[in-house]
Amino acid sequence: MPPTPERLEPLEPIELVADGRLTTYRVAWSWEGATREDDAYHFTSTEGVEVWLESIEITNASMELLPCVAEETALLPSPLDFFRPKTARADHGGISDVSLFERIFVQSGDAEEELYGQPTLERGVIYCELFRLLRAESPGPSGVRETLKARGRYSLPDSDAVTHFDFAIELDHGAATTLATRGTPSSSDALEIVVVQRGRELFDGIDDLADLSERELAFELLRNAARYVDVEIRRPD
Repeated sequence: MPPTPERLEPLEPIELVADGRLTTYRVAWSWEGATREDDAYHFTSTEGVEVWLESIEITNASMELLPCVAEETALLPSPLDFFRPKTARADHGGISDVSLFERIFVQSGDAEEELYGQPTLERGVIYCELFRLLRAESPGPSGVRETLKARGRYSLPDSDAVTHFDFAIELDHGAATTLATRGTPSSSDALEIVVVQRGRELFDGIDDLADLSERELAFELLRNAARYVDVEIRRPD
């Protein structure tokens, strides 16, 4: 696995004005706040659960930029957030933004930063968020669709017992994330939109871990994988 990065500069939210230049979607992992110990990344959740994550894979299905919406016309959040990128039509269908790029791509926690795709942006449109959908289209080695796979072990607070886990889940999940920048230049001549998965936070917010089945824990990790990301805009020098 790549080395744990040093502490990153904070991100600042921005609005992205599409100007017609070449654009790429990229995916990456950040293990800031975790340490590498032999076979696993070691970290502690906000609830005090000590985790050794040996492997993690998530399957990206699509990415799409969301135009900024005036506050007075914004809709209330919907439980079906993963349908949000679509603009309603009279026939109850939907039209996605031209920035939609669809590709089934398995992102491993031990991978370096990777190219996901090259979207088309409509010149002059102002974007504020990126929506990413996690979904697997075909069965993995286990015979089921594997949107998220994870293996490792954890120890609850004030306990010496170690619980091992090894599971996959086939459900779909997605979320929108605010675009931001920390001033890092692009590594190429293209405008880069980098979706950074924050690995150390995968177990955060899970209060009743001891009472969860493996499938329930798998869903919590899937939900956190969709939620705990940064979307960093990097412009060419």
